Amino acid sequence: YIQHNAIAEQGRAFAIPFLEALFAPPTVSSYITVFSGQGYVFAHHKLALANATYAVMDYFRFQGTCLVEHWDVLQEITGDEPNPLAYF
Repeated sequence: YIQHNAIAEQGRAFAIPFLEALFAPPTVSSYITVFSGQGYVFAHHKLALANATYAVMDYFRFQGTCLVEHWDVLQEITGDEPNPLAYF
C-alpha cells in the first residue's frame, strides 16, 4: 500500500488504524460523488471532523479488489467563503 498523504505513514499496518480512527464517530462524510474505472476511484466529499470541516478529493488505485495506492487533497471549509457554490 503506497500512501501519498503528507501526514500518513506508508503501509497497511499504519493505514488500517489510521482510517478507523479518522472515520470513528463523530466524523461524518457527506456530499459524496464517486467515479471509477480502469482500476481507479475518485471520491469528492465533505468530511466533518470534531474540530473542522473539509472538502476532500480522494484518488485510489486498485489491483483487482486490493487498494494499492492513495492520494488526497483537503481544503478546510471555514463558513466564511464568499462564493456560495464553493467546494460542492
